[in-house]
Amino acid sequence: MAGVFGERVMVSMKPYFCPQCQEDGEKSIVEIGVSHNDVVPPYIFYDTEGAVHVHDKNRHATGYRCSRGHIWSVANPKSCPTCGDDWRSGPSGERDEGLPDKGNTGA
Repeated sequence: MAGVFGERVMVSMKPYFCPQCQEDGEKSIVEIGVSHNDVVPPYIFYDTEGAVHVHDKNRHATGYRCSRGHIWSVANPKSCPTCGDDWRSGPSGERDEGLPDKGNTGA
């Protein structure tokens, strides 16, 4: 089982610890705070080989707090199923050269 559904949040069943407490050699209780997703439509296209690309700038971010008072957040960007994270390193960070402009894709 990958996780358990709470009322509105998917919770990982893997152990998770406060990074600062781990660095300090301490133990603490970690509380999950607010989670949010950005809401920008992904850029989806098929390349010349027919492979689908999903270049999604959205991040899922979750805030955490531990019982020792440390507060932090973790943002998880989404990878393209075809080119992984490599699409972010291009000149625009959004689309490859030679691809149609977003306005002409019908998306």
